[in-house]
Amino acid sequence: MTDLKLFQTQCGALCELESSSAPLEKGLQMQFENNLDTLLGVRFLASEYSTTRFYLAYRRIKNYACVEVRPTLNQLKIFLKIDPDSVELVDGFSRGVRKIGHFGTGDLELTIGSHEDFERAKPLILRSYEES
Repeated sequence: MTDLKLFQTQCGALCELESSSAPLEKGLQMQFENNLDTLLGVRFLASEYSTTRFYLAYRRIKNYACVEVRPTLNQLKIFLKIDPDSVELVDGFSRGVRKIGHFGTGDLELTIGSHEDFERAKPLILRSYEES
């Protein structure tokens, strides 16, 4: 696997940034994408790698889920296009982020830190996919 190059704009010109975590983050992204069907039972159609934050965006016709990778915390944050008022929010697993600034799509944030969290997230991910 090659290193992912990161750039920043300075005075209208692009300058390459030194990167030590980008290969790790890209590796996590690829591992997650290669195992989505196994992990979530869902086949995602497209992804996007952001250099400002490490997250994945998945879309059908438009984005329905964004996954932010947090390797130092051993967790993922999944943002879904679901009205948080339409689901029972569980402390530590789900929360409404409608009035909170965040990267990604949607108003419902899920915190995934275990296989059980993945299982609990599956119906919500499918719902977001089907409703977009």
